[in-house]
Amino acid sequence: MLRAGRVDFWLVNDLAGRSAIQHSDGPPPSPLHGFGRIDLHLACHRDVPAATADRLRRGLEQMRRDGELAVFGPR
Repeated sequence: MLRAGRVDFWLVNDLAGRSAIQHSDGPPPSPLHGFGRIDLHLACHRDVPAATADRLRRGLEQMRRDGELAVFGPR
């Protein structure tokens, strides 16, 4: 959207930004400012089975313990 001139500014988190840049042509945009860390939350639709939500929670907890989430910066 930046390259197409449809927007003047793009505020995005690092993970989503990297993904969008990887799927676009041309040079990556230059970051102008970092806003520090933000908390992200995982929410599930009410129809998601409790067992599925629990597996997601346990998987994220395991990734946090193993340090796999450290690259993304969550606590």
